[in-house]
Amino acid sequence: MADGKVSVAFGRFLGYDRGENREFVVNREQAETVKKIYRMYLDGYGTTEIARQLTE
Repeated sequence: MADGKVSVAFGRFLGYDRGENREFVVNREQAETVKKIYRMYLDGYGTTEIARQLTE
């Protein structure tokens, strides 16, 4: 990290994919899910309820 290099498990990183040069590229389909999660959290839903609704 001190060299400006970060290791990210892109397979488990919701909302982004790895670009050609290992840069972050927004995954538009997953970004909608990420937005929904944040919206629900700001509306007062807890993590358990958010997970339940996403699972449905």
